[in-house]
Amino acid sequence: MLVSRTAAALATGRMPAALSGTTLAPVLGTQTGRWLSYQARKKKALKQMKKQQPPPTMKQRQRMQKEMQQHVHTELDSLGMIVDPWVPVPPAYKESIFSLQGIKARFQHLRKRIVSIISASQIKRSDKGWNPVVFAQTIQDAYIDVNTRLSKLSLGAGTTEDDEQLKSNLTVQAYHALKQHFKQRPHTWEFMGQVERPTVVHINAFPINGKTNMYAQVAVRVNLTQKLKFGNKPAGEQQDVEEYLIVERHLANPQSTWRISAKLTPLFKMAPEEREKVLAAYAEREQKAKEYKKKMQS
Repeated sequence: MLVSRTAAALATGRMPAALSGTTLAPVLGTQTGRWLSYQARKKKALKQMKKQQPPPTMKQRQRMQKEMQQHVHTELDSLGMIVDPWVPVPPAYKESIFSLQGIKARFQHLRKRIVSIISASQIKRSDKGWNPVVFAQTIQDAYIDVNTRLSKLSLGAGTTEDDEQLKSNLTVQAYHALKQHFKQRPHTWEFMGQVERPTVVHINAFPINGKTNMYAQVAVRVNLTQKLKFGNKPAGEQQDVEEYLIVERHLANPQSTWRISAKLTPLFKMAPEEREKVLAAYAEREQKAKEYKKKMQS
């Protein structure tokens, strides 16, 4: 009975008559006053918060999340590696369809084509109007421009504009690697013509440290004729060159651009020992990616 009356006293702020003359009266009265004072202050504070800072709308929350994602994603410049070394195998290097290796290669080709189609659609979400045919020609023009400007810089005839243009066409890692490579190797490079139209041979778009932090690597095949002369040689050698260029872009960053990051040596052109090493490293990365994905989902 005493407990029920005490609870009623705390709820109403009144002191029961049975307790008014006891030694508990001053204590209960003080506690009741404090409780009522706290509730009043809490209600007042909530009213002020509602008046001063109304809750954000759905559009405001989406805009805030997008700004936070852009701020987090702007730090990534380049992966510094080729995520997927696969490119289509030319007919001259294909295994027989009646062999086990030939059947595996054709299933792999089909799987990679599906990856390219899905990745192309993901790129088009970030880069409106992206077209692989126009894109391949643009990358070939950038490749020609890079080689021409590197030649001028190696001969000491380059300008600040050449250096800045190289930085816009190359990733930071590729820019420093090429400048260091040709620093002590003066040469002249000249574009003589195009043997075949440049083509996009493989597309790979993937998330890094989050589903929205998308990154893309595109393999572009160029086949052209060049004339290259090193040092004081009387004449340069004219030759046809086939290159597979890896081009990167950080899709989550709207300010990012497509830049050449590396040259790819196709697996079918590698020695068997080197091919095994590359495939083993690729399989290890795939396993780590699967483990990380499971960890994020759990």
